[in-house]
Order: sequence, then structure tokens, then C-alpha cells
Amino acid sequence: MRLVGVLVFGAGLIAGACDSGFSRIEATRLQVERASWDSLIVDATFERDPLFGPPRPVPGDALTVTIFRANYDTLFHGQPGTVTVDDEPLFSDERLLVEVCAQWKRVTACDQVGIRASRKRAVVESAVTYPIADSEYGLVRYQFGLRRERMGYSDSLWKTLDSRYVPDALLRVYVPDGSSPSIDVPVRPGMNRVNLDRRPGFRDFRYDIQSGLLDNDSTLVVFELHGRNAMQRSLLARDSVMVRARTVEERKEELSRLVESAGSHLLNELQGRLALGRAFVFINEWSYVALERTYDAEIELQWQDGLRRRWSDVTLRLAIRFDGSRGVARLVRASSRGHGKWFSAWPDSTVFLDSLHTR
Repeated sequence: MRLVGVLVFGAGLIAGACDSGFSRIEATRLQVERASWDSLIVDATFERDPLFGPPRPVPGDALTVTIFRANYDTLFHGQPGTVTVDDEPLFSDERLLVEVCAQWKRVTACDQVGIRASRKRAVVESAVTYPIADSEYGLVRYQFGLRRERMGYSDSLWKTLDSRYVPDALLRVYVPDGSSPSIDVPVRPGMNRVNLDRRPGFRDFRYDIQSGLLDNDSTLVVFELHGRNAMQRSLLARDSVMVRARTVEERKEELSRLVESAGSHLLNELQGRLALGRAFVFINEWSYVALERTYDAEIELQWQDGLRRRWSDVTLRLAIRFDGSRGVARLVRASSRGHGKWFSAWPDSTVFLDSLHTR
């Protein structure tokens, strides 16, 4: 057994009123020993000081023991002796208060001694997938497993605790070089699909990412896992992801898929039912607006149609987002036949495209 608290008092704490049979109660001894992390032996002696004669001990059945957590939640209330307190859900090195009170007639006296819970630690394995394609930085897949361990009572070996006590956890996401506040989201062990875009501050967070991509072609995003509760916060894990702008070749490949899909959509209308000949789609020039994640390109459509397979062509200005949405094609110039085909298919020089599925 380990002695964790001994107090010997010359004069105890006194509460209540004097009785005609004695004047006061004194706590003369309070000793707390650990038999294990979950077991305490509480031994206390109180004496009542009569008006006449020597001090006399307060009977044991007049003593009560109460053990409090740091937030004054009660862990135990009962008689002195061997006391069982479940240490597992307590925080690492949490301060506890052992209070012993004696009540005799109308007089109460109490004394206290402080002890600590066992040392504990959390072993976390985490994985982050970010950004998710087409999510505009608003979606995270965050997976973590958590194992709680406690240092042995009689040795310094770490031992795994029962997994039924799972602490609340908070995922904190932020851009270290940005000005936006962090985004905090409650998470649980396992796979979490986290929607950042539903949290306050997301627009500023996204702006920080996009600004970093414009200035440096990359932005660091940090993901911190914190334990959270009323009394204690602790950093359990920290991951970081470097969000990088796509290379020119990657942008060209993405734009090619978008233009191919948009061109096919337009040619279906321009060629009509007798689409017997060949058709081509060319990209003359293009640019990418990173802040809006939108491509702006000049494209050219050439096709044959009809029984005689005569050629037509149109040149368009295409604006379309990276995910194929909000596509707009505007006629710039056309051959005589292409001009007629265009306005036979649509009444205006501008055509709004439905979302194009390119992946």
C-alpha cells in the first residue's frame, strides 16, 4: 500500500454549536493510503473535548468520508475504511479531495487531504483526406483510433484501459498563415465525414486557402485533435496537409475533359439528326481563374453533317467551373453555314450549359 496523505492536527476545523456535554470536536489524525489506483484506505481520528475530564474519541459510525473531483462532483460518500473509487474515467493526475467529517450531537468538524488520480495518456492514430474532389475545401474525411493507457500502480509500465470510456473529441482546423479563426467540429473515433462549409467562419477559411494558392501555389492546413470536457483540454494528435495548386499539365488535362464534354453537348444540337460526318473540338487559348475555380477558353468546333457531309465551324468563348457546373458558351464568330446552324439550334448567341459530368 502507498501512503498518499497524512495530516495530524492539533486543532480541528469546527462547525456547529457547542453542546452542554462538551465544547468542541478536534480532528487529530487523517491518513489516506492507496491499495491500488481504484482503492483507498481512509483512517481518521476525531476527539470530542468535554467540559470536564480528558478528550474522548468520536465513535467511528459518526464519521463520514466524501471524495470530490476537481469540479466538486462526488465520487464517494460513506464510512471510513476501504473505499472504492473508479480511477479509469478520471483525468490524468486529476486532483481529488478526500474530506472526513465527524458529527456528534449538534457539532460537526471536517478535515481534508488532497490526492491525485493516476497518470494516463492517449495513443492516437489519425489519417486525413483533404481536400476532397469537387468539395471546394468544404469536406474532410478524418479517421482516428484512440487507445487510453494508464501507468501501472506498482510499476511504471503503461497498460491499456477499458475502451468504454471514450473522451469527447474536437477536430480543430485552421490555416496557420491565415487570418481566419479555427473551425471546431466534434468528432468520434472511427471515420468522420466533416462538413466544414456548414460551420461559422468557413468562407474566411476558404479565402485563406485560395489566397495562399494565388500567392505561393500552396497553403498549409492544420488538423488538430483535442480532448474536450468541462475541466481539461489536451492536444491528442496533429496532422497537416499542404494544399497545392495543380500543375499546368494537370489543368490542361482537366480542361480537355471539360471541353470534350461541352463540345459533345453542343455538337449534338448543331449536327442534328444526320450526324454522319466527322467532328473536331479545338482549344485555341485558355486561362484559369483560381479564386473562382473557373476556366475561360476559346474553343473551335468543326463538323460535317447532312448527306453531302458539308463542313461548318464556330468559334466560342467557354467559361466553365472545374466541376463542369455553370458552363456558358458564347458565339464569337462562325462560318456562314455554322452561323445558320447555331441560330437554328438556339435563338441567342449565348448558351447556358447544364452541369457536365466529366469524372
